[in-house]
Amino acid sequence: MPAGAAAPLASCGHSLIMVRPLRSWCNATSLPGLDPVLLDTRRSGRTMWGMAMALPRRPLTVEDLAELPDDDHRYELIDGSLLVTPAPGTAHQLALGRLHTLLSTAITEGLVAILAPYDYVITPTTVLEPDLMVVRAEQLGGDKLTSTPLLVVEILSPSTRRTDLGSKRLAYQDAGVPAYWVLDPATAALTVHDLDTDGTYRATIVTPPDSWVDSHLGVTIDPGVLCRPAI
Repeated sequence: MPAGAAAPLASCGHSLIMVRPLRSWCNATSLPGLDPVLLDTRRSGRTMWGMAMALPRRPLTVEDLAELPDDDHRYELIDGSLLVTPAPGTAHQLALGRLHTLLSTAITEGLVAILAPYDYVITPTTVLEPDLMVVRAEQLGGDKLTSTPLLVVEILSPSTRRTDLGSKRLAYQDAGVPAYWVLDPATAALTVHDLDTDGTYRATIVTPPDSWVDSHLGVTIDPGVLCRPAI
């Protein structure tokens, strides 16, 4: 990463988490070959400083992720760039839990619905942590997924909307993931991306009262039920 350049940023609801070299804010001593950085979180006009980290001046890899702090944030890589997002909110978790329960009870034997946090290593410099994946049981031999899942699901949050619909969608498409679902709890809309014969996604948007019938997994998805309030 060039000195003084800002890294990718992710909004997080009413917050903004940004990774950039520390020396662009204050004086600091760099470790050899590393740029110190801070997580800068702004809420309601106030700035709250997070912990300092040191990032290599090069594209990050899966090995670098293991050195990042174990905190409430999600750390992912796309083409060596670091994506940082906070813990999800209530609507996100309710929808995710309901979908996981539905898939776990409906999919055929030999398939597994696995929840985050669980890394999907696409390349050494692209490592994502989908909210939910459906994989074959034999794919789960290690502590990370290194082969292509049958389905990837992301639940939209204000912090992840742009990434989930943009760079992540392209990463899953380029990796050949056959199906990519994006569920928006705010609108109860399910966007189903199916990989076409030309290697690009074809999108179908499903909104209540309609449901999505997935013949491959043998499940029927009602986005209105998944996104209903807790009370």
